[in-house]
Amino acid sequence: MTGLKLAAAAGASLFAVEALRRAWKQRRSRLERGDPESETESEASTKWIAPLCEHCARIPFDTIAKGTATNLSRAWVLPLLESECPFCRLVRHAIKHKDGPWTRPGGGVSIEWETYLAPGCRPAFRVAKRHGAWIAFGDPRRGPNTKTSDPAYLCANVDSHLDIERVSSWIDHCTNEHKCILPPDDFSASFPGLEVLRLIDVRKDCVVETRARPSKYVALSYVWGDVADSPRLLSSTREGMMASGALSRRVNLPNTIRDAIDLVYDLGIQYLWVDSLCLVQDDPTDLHKGLRAMGRIYELASVTIVAACGDDANAGLPGAGTTRRKRQNKVLREVQPGVHLGVLYSPDHLLKRSVYQTRAWTMQEYLFSRRVLCFVGNKVFFRCRESERLESCHDASASPKKPDSNLSSRMSEAMEMESPLDDYADLLMYYSQRDLTKESDALRAMEGISARFSDKMGYGMLFGLPAGALDYFILFSGEYDLRRRPEFPSYSWAGWKGDLSAFPSPGDIPQWLNTHTWIVWYTIDGNGNCDLALFWNYSQVNTLRPPRSDRVHYENRKRLPFHCNGLDVGDTPTAPSNSLVVSRLAHYSVCLRFWTVSFVLSMSDNRKSDGSLTLLDRHNRKCGQLYLGRLGYLKKTIGVGLQEFILLSGVAEPDTPFASPCSAGDHAEYHVMLLEWDGDVAERRGIGKVTKQGLLNSFDSGPVWKEITLV
Repeated sequence: MTGLKLAAAAGASLFAVEALRRAWKQRRSRLERGDPESETESEASTKWIAPLCEHCARIPFDTIAKGTATNLSRAWVLPLLESECPFCRLVRHAIKHKDGPWTRPGGGVSIEWETYLAPGCRPAFRVAKRHGAWIAFGDPRRGPNTKTSDPAYLCANVDSHLDIERVSSWIDHCTNEHKCILPPDDFSASFPGLEVLRLIDVRKDCVVETRARPSKYVALSYVWGDVADSPRLLSSTREGMMASGALSRRVNLPNTIRDAIDLVYDLGIQYLWVDSLCLVQDDPTDLHKGLRAMGRIYELASVTIVAACGDDANAGLPGAGTTRRKRQNKVLREVQPGVHLGVLYSPDHLLKRSVYQTRAWTMQEYLFSRRVLCFVGNKVFFRCRESERLESCHDASASPKKPDSNLSSRMSEAMEMESPLDDYADLLMYYSQRDLTKESDALRAMEGISARFSDKMGYGMLFGLPAGALDYFILFSGEYDLRRRPEFPSYSWAGWKGDLSAFPSPGDIPQWLNTHTWIVWYTIDGNGNCDLALFWNYSQVNTLRPPRSDRVHYENRKRLPFHCNGLDVGDTPTAPSNSLVVSRLAHYSVCLRFWTVSFVLSMSDNRKSDGSLTLLDRHNRKCGQLYLGRLGYLKKTIGVGLQEFILLSGVAEPDTPFASPCSAGDHAEYHVMLLEWDGDVAERRGIGKVTKQGLLNSFDSGPVWKEITLV
């Protein structure tokens, strides 16, 4: 019997050793993956904490967690050794999804203790600065609804179901403590241009129409993607969708919309706005009015649900409605006895990685929204104009704040329109980085923002260009990736697909418009009635919209005549002639007609690293640079290596290395456009700069004062 007992004991011991070996094998496997969030129960039961490496041991985790650290060094550089050090493992996990370089010169990862800059203005370790990854303290003993203002605020786990009561408390706190929601107004002031507002009544499961501003409603911002056969509001389906229960009978309703309906119902709000079900999709008039009012629709919503999960409307809202998600367990890792830490990503870092953030339509929806409840991946966060809250963090006992610096901050700043011209240019650059399913939607997806800026500036818009500042906005440029959108004119940013890399920096734009421009712009309507109309003249009423006297910075001004010391181009008329063959304009929308200086230069064959080409004068001397985009070639040339350019305006602060100083009242450098002609109409092919000397030493066919028709 004794032998049997000994054999049994030995077998049990071997079994225990084998179980422990398997547990450590699993731990090492995850160590190689850098995954701290999937610790098994068998591992947790060992109660063994791997020691910190010699580098991490210098960080006083225990005193930082208690808030008693003094003379604290705020930054450390970790070599990130392949060890079992629990903090190194957290750092590896934090950077495993990072974009771009995260190591410092010479190797190592920077770790900084920040007391205010983490999400929600909470304290945490910043990992690899500027990349949105943080490591925060947590306390596994705290329940999910515990409020705390100490450094240990990261939740130990996140339930598979969204806590509706907690979300409601976020919204209520903002309503009671902040001024994020605009005060009520009558219907016409709230939704200018709309005759009726359609909403989904989540209690009746149907579309309803109202001519009164609802006290509460929710808007949905989502990615439609490649979802086919989904119900949409059409002229033929409008009446049927307004019948009670109509939406509950539609089994092919996309998951995101269905989950949003359930979530709004659970929040105790009656109405939801969804574009595909609240705008008549086959009625151009209804669509146009709705798109122009879209900014106000999102701005006046009680909250906007941002569906940044997946890549189409069937991704759903994980944790809400019928779309499930896994419970997030073991978020925290014990790095020292009683000291727990976990990885936390900033909301903007999460959004940056989403398809939602790449779509053109979602940009204005997000920017106009004054409060958002965002679903991204398996995480949820709430953000208003004054604070942000994350589902993965315990709420602060004091009123939470929102960090000043984040991915959306510059765009949100621009929407304040304190410097409308600069702000609109910045938003165009952000917008150009986004994708469209239909390239013909380039203007429509920006229409709400354009309309808001148009009203603020007092300028009408022509294909997204502010009329009173056309000289500035026609100077947009890109590097390698600009490609033509034939649906729109070449002189507009909408006529080009790709990232706009920059607008010029003339300092005070209105002052620059006063002193460095001379072109008098006219338009020709090519849609059958080719009437010539003055596009913008500050001494007369503009046909698009006159300047408003109450707008600061945009005082009335007169065009200065063109002047260049040493250059005689003869008479410089500005009024359009009658020499244009009108029939050629039939397939164009609106053309620009104007007079300016035309001249000829050659271009080098090789592009620089920034995508530009060097311009050469008749002596083969460098005299400027040009951004050609990805067109790659010109269909026609006017000579061997020669191309025609026109002057657009003077450069406020010349920065071309070979520009020479110039006398007062003259220009040392000019903004220029490369043209390609098709009969008597031209298209833009590139934008650049040329020195005055390059202009004076252009080829024999110029410079001349010439009338241009630009399409």
